[in-house]
Amino acid sequence: VETATVRASSLNNNDNNNDNNKNNKNIDDNYNNNDKNNNNTKRKATNAPRFKDGTTAALCMIAKGEDLYIDEWADYHFSLGFETIYVYDNSENTSLFYWAAERRKRGDDVELVPYKGIGKAREAYDDCMLIRSRQSSLRNHSWVAFFDGDEFLALKKHKNIVDLVEELAPEGSGVGEVGINWLVFGTSGRDMYQPLPVTKRFQHRDKEVNQHTKSIVRTASYVQTWSPHIFILKDAVVKVDTTGKNISGPFNINGPMDVAVLHHYACKSQAEYAEKIARPRADNGMFRDQVALIPLAGEVLDTSAWDFLKKAVPKYSIYDDPVFDTW
Repeated sequence: VETATVRASSLNNNDNNNDNNKNNKNIDDNYNNNDKNNNNTKRKATNAPRFKDGTTAALCMIAKGEDLYIDEWADYHFSLGFETIYVYDNSENTSLFYWAAERRKRGDDVELVPYKGIGKAREAYDDCMLIRSRQSSLRNHSWVAFFDGDEFLALKKHKNIVDLVEELAPEGSGVGEVGINWLVFGTSGRDMYQPLPVTKRFQHRDKEVNQHTKSIVRTASYVQTWSPHIFILKDAVVKVDTTGKNISGPFNINGPMDVAVLHHYACKSQAEYAEKIARPRADNGMFRDQVALIPLAGEVLDTSAWDFLKKAVPKYSIYDDPVFDTW
């Protein structure tokens, strides 16, 4: 399976280069020296869906400890119509360098930015919105989504991200941000990591949406990131939920789940959850509240993300072979 191959090659590169710890600077320098060649001047126009004015949607994330999961996450969101994915690599060893290079060889518009340090999400989002997304004449993003590597957008009524945004925030509407509620998935009773897709392993969720929202933001309306859940917009510009109702701040209590939700795989397995809470967050450098993220199995079976991924990227269907049920 191609996904497994890419994932394994990324990990092997890290293992075989334990001198990577001394070569981190070389990787960063290599990236910076080749930035124009790899990320802009050789970039080709894509077949991503476009808004009526010819612009596209992009996706920005800050990554820390995502090596095992990011390939599936990228496959999934490219299939939703995002043209470009900007990955700010917050790991100490710039571990996603080889992964991003492999994705670009396959024709995907991935830009990797080494971004070490504690609590760098706000800076990364500002850099993405104000600088990176405007670098190339072949890029013309009018909307950028800010999702983490454990968040998968699930569309209930629209074919792709462009269709969703065009309905909720047409040009001239005064809408500059669309907030989408979390739908939190639990462990599905799994104790340990397994080398299977996240959307296959974890299919049990809460009954209701979580009040937190994550956003897709209009580039022309953006001023600054306040937090991963709050964006400062220009005057007279509003944020709406997926029903078109005006909302503000990071929360949307009892938000809708019939148009779009953000599947949040907050815990994964018990072991992965334990590893997650042992490291500081990429957004603010603080450790997670263990009480707030007690890993429950999940109450409602929901296979929608897995069903979408298999249909959009057929290679994943192999994981429905009964042999994987014994893992």
